[in-house]
Amino acid sequence: MLAFVLLLTMLLAAALADPFSDKDAYKHSPPYYPAPEIGRVPTDLRWRAALKVAQGMVANMTLLEKVNITTGTGWEMGPCVGNTGTVERLGIKSLCLQDGPLGIRFADLITTFPAGITIASTFSRQLVRERGAAMGRENRRKGVDITLSPVVGPLGRHANGGRIWEGFSADPYLAGKLAAEAVTGIQGQNVMAVVKHMVGNEQEHFRQLGEWQGFGFKDLKQPLSSNIDDRTLNEAYLWPFADAVRANVGSVMCSYQQINGSQGCQNAHILNGKLKEEMGFQGFVMSDWLAQRSGVASVLAGLDMSMPGDGLVWADGVPLMGYELTRSVLNGTIDESRVDDMVTRILTPILYLSITPTDPNFSSWTNDTTSYKYYGAKAGGNVTVNRHIDVRDQYTTKAALDGANAALVLLKNEKKTLPLNPTNIGNLNIFGIGSKTGPLGAVCGENMQCSDGALIEGWGSGSVYPTDYQSPYDAIKERASKDNITIGGTTQSWGNLSNVEILSAAADASVVFVLSDSGESTGIVDGNIGDRNNLTLWHNGDEVVKAVASKNPNTIVVVTTVGPVNLEKWIDNPNVTAVLLTGPAGDFGGRAAASILFGDIAPSGKLPFTIAKNDTDYIPLTTKIPEDGLPQDYFTEGTLLDYKRFDENQVTPRFEFGYGLSYSNITVENLEARYAFPSIPEFLPTPFAPSNPNKPKNAFTPHANESVFPSDIDPLNKYVYPYLNDTSEIFSNETHYPYPEGYSSEQSNSTNINGGAVGGNPALWLSAVYIVHSVSNYGPYDTGVVTQMYIAFPQDNDDLKTAPRQLRGFERSELKVGERQGILYDVQWRDLAVWDVKLQSWRVQRGEYKVYVGHSSRDFVLTTSFTLK
Repeated sequence: MLAFVLLLTMLLAAALADPFSDKDAYKHSPPYYPAPEIGRVPTDLRWRAALKVAQGMVANMTLLEKVNITTGTGWEMGPCVGNTGTVERLGIKSLCLQDGPLGIRFADLITTFPAGITIASTFSRQLVRERGAAMGRENRRKGVDITLSPVVGPLGRHANGGRIWEGFSADPYLAGKLAAEAVTGIQGQNVMAVVKHMVGNEQEHFRQLGEWQGFGFKDLKQPLSSNIDDRTLNEAYLWPFADAVRANVGSVMCSYQQINGSQGCQNAHILNGKLKEEMGFQGFVMSDWLAQRSGVASVLAGLDMSMPGDGLVWADGVPLMGYELTRSVLNGTIDESRVDDMVTRILTPILYLSITPTDPNFSSWTNDTTSYKYYGAKAGGNVTVNRHIDVRDQYTTKAALDGANAALVLLKNEKKTLPLNPTNIGNLNIFGIGSKTGPLGAVCGENMQCSDGALIEGWGSGSVYPTDYQSPYDAIKERASKDNITIGGTTQSWGNLSNVEILSAAADASVVFVLSDSGESTGIVDGNIGDRNNLTLWHNGDEVVKAVASKNPNTIVVVTTVGPVNLEKWIDNPNVTAVLLTGPAGDFGGRAAASILFGDIAPSGKLPFTIAKNDTDYIPLTTKIPEDGLPQDYFTEGTLLDYKRFDENQVTPRFEFGYGLSYSNITVENLEARYAFPSIPEFLPTPFAPSNPNKPKNAFTPHANESVFPSDIDPLNKYVYPYLNDTSEIFSNETHYPYPEGYSSEQSNSTNINGGAVGGNPALWLSAVYIVHSVSNYGPYDTGVVTQMYIAFPQDNDDLKTAPRQLRGFERSELKVGERQGILYDVQWRDLAVWDVKLQSWRVQRGEYKVYVGHSSRDFVLTTSFTLK
């Protein structure tokens, strides 16, 4: 215990002086044991009922049955990317876990939804919830029980981070609010959501040892360590996870890389201390696929489910849990009560969400109608594995289309170029590789590891295979025919672009589709190992734009991108009169672009990130391996992410966070701040003491002789079982397991000041201030309208200084011409709080808070203030 106190004191001292003055202090993560048990915080009646049933089920399970629930059956050893074991005796079937963030991975006849970063640009809680519900609806119909979505890690620290398109935004407030809506939408369809990846998984470079050694980085000795100071961890990277927990998310996925020197899936400070204790998380922690790198240490640190079941290597059938967990309980290394908690945490949200597992009607491993039941072992006979059920319907289609339409951001519109006027345009020529589907079709490679046509999505485990996709060219051609406009053009992007110039000169207007792609470091696309090498447009896009604009004074550029891109080579060109931007928009990205170009729908999206003038204004990736082979990534920028960094450093961006033009005239008026309570406290009140989980007594006592394979089972190759081959395996030569520093098996009889309920201390979520104003649409178009509210905190205390302004409210309204609507932002206590490293708790400072309302993080129409005394 003394060692823990000394380490914590060292971390606090370093953080107070200068968060990274002693960098060695951030190569260590403090211990937190034991894993807090489920049922220690108050929950709603339905959750408590589910918990009671789950406890009863667990009490009537044998040890091996419990282990079977906690461990996947192995890669390709079931129809889904993750499949748990069963307890047939109690009617517990295998759970199907499937990616992911924008639809159902590896399935046919499904919808490809707009990516997370795309739907975030709508700034719409409703559209995000409807997208989540539509995704849940299709997952349910395919037989998926648990969908690996939404994503708030990566948060978006790096502009060129490979997977930022899967998440929502680098702003924790926006990401958190949207994550909560996604969870609510998904889980409302009797499918469990999984919020991921916790935490600090901000780049693909060096996230996994074996993966990056396989890319040729032989000097790598350990995965990257994300070294995050205490305040930044709480105010930025953990923030949106708390929103998801508050929304009753069923599961949280831990990450691949290290966090302050401790592997993400065995980091007790994060999983036990922050997630289960302070946030009061009542669901279960699952590993990312092969992110678990230890057995006992991970279990003690809070990991509840191992996926896909294989341990250190893909598809070898050798687990870190499974029979190893059985052995660890039987030899006394892990107490059975820890396993009981793991299983109870898994079963409770299943019961709470009324998930009734059914046999999935698709296979992740083959498109054939019949194949092996256990594909990885090539065993199980010739059975039906794909029923080819079309799970799309009017609701899911509408959710995807509405999201794509509302996501388009209008960056530039000189001379009222847009919407296109058919009275002035007889022919329209379209350019760029991004305008058409590539030669291989919409599904252009495994996990979409490709970029030879229009950008539908990024690549990796977060991708899906589009069933029906209409390219921008085809969508525009179909729409233009209604106005008798002739469509032509070329996708030529390299070599002598004189033909591009000739075609552009012959058109009344030209549209250029350019793109930038990225993905997971499961493969290399055009030399990019997940993370983008730079922020330049792909496929010579800059030169194509310049060639088109050199001959046509009415050039429109449509940018489809996974994140920020550099537009400086042509953005000020007077012939580039209009620019639209969207994230990967899935099935309906082409149709949405056509609708906006022709004015069938007015653009209403807002940038969920900042577009800089200089690439050096962004936080660079860690791409070099030091001599010791241990890459360290120090988050020295603290909480100053995206627009906060630009504001603090007084750097002028090209287009700021929240920016987006409209076809209509929008007016914001009548701003007022109102206190929700006469007095808003500075500190959190003491929460209630932990509740007694009231667990029933176990009906079975583990016995060594019951742990071996039953005689009627012929083990499948590579399948992960809970059974041992022989009882002699129970005890090894080790006489005592080397428990981690600070380990204890005794549950605390007190509650952390920041905890006490699901989502944390209940006071965090109380309304503190209401900000109200009105917004009007004076036309000439009916349109979606996004308003944003930012707050500047007091800056008197040097230890508690914050960014100049922080987003603390946003609202999207659908307004017809002449319509006016009142807007209310509910500012909660946590929205005004900062993390005080001395107190190890949240604190709302005394002083003046300035309020800014407008159209972006820099375009403010109204200001007011309120004072806390």
